[in-house]
Amino acid sequence: MPCFWCGVCCTYYQAHLELTEARELAANLKMGWDEFLQSFTDPRWGSSRSVLLRRTTHGCPFLDQPEGSAIGLCRIHTFKPQCCRDWQSKLWKKECRRGLSQFWNLCVNENDCIAGDPDDIQVFRTFLKTVTGQEV
Repeated sequence: MPCFWCGVCCTYYQAHLELTEARELAANLKMGWDEFLQSFTDPRWGSSRSVLLRRTTHGCPFLDQPEGSAIGLCRIHTFKPQCCRDWQSKLWKKECRRGLSQFWNLCVNENDCIAGDPDDIQVFRTFLKTVTGQEV
């Protein structure tokens, strides 16, 4: 199942990065290490071997999602952390179901299929095919 681009996972979770990956992210952002730590990491995280990205009022500081928009865009998509690359959209995941409901007015039925108004389903499928090239 391709990503729904709803941004729910980016809104409710904090990305965990090993120090090497965090330093690479800072370099890709063309930031000094101390500036990166101050701007983007959660100071409550007590580890000296890893960092946790800070959450803003809208979730990940690198998520661009206008209020009420069904589309969440990652500003660091080309070099996003491994934990973000590893995330897989699945219809059984509560985050994906929340995104379907909140932004697409759809749900998952008892047969684990996307359900809702046929027009809403078609808009959703057309959107996913447009951005991913995959049929859903």
